[in-house]
Amino acid sequence: MLKHISYSITPKIKKLGGDKKHRLLITHWQDFVGDDYSASCRLDKITFFKKQNQRCLTISADRSCATELEYHRDDIMARINAFLGEDYITQIRIKQGFSAQS
Repeated sequence: MLKHISYSITPKIKKLGGDKKHRLLITHWQDFVGDDYSASCRLDKITFFKKQNQRCLTISADRSCATELEYHRDDIMARINAFLGEDYITQIRIKQGFSAQS
């Protein structure tokens, strides 16, 4: 029996904090990173730095995708901020270690 998509998305939303903008990040992830990279990377977490009022988006990616994403970091951040609101994400960190099985 097939499960509703909310069963797989709900744990990720809870990890991210679960507000509306976090849900939009998850559901529109492919639009932000593009079709070429969406299968090789995922949104890992968002860290909020209260004193600076900044949010850092951490992306997990496989080795080859991580290098490419480094070059497109500003474009990805611009797409996210244009969609969610100016300066919602102030930094993007890219870490290697994504596996398609996870």
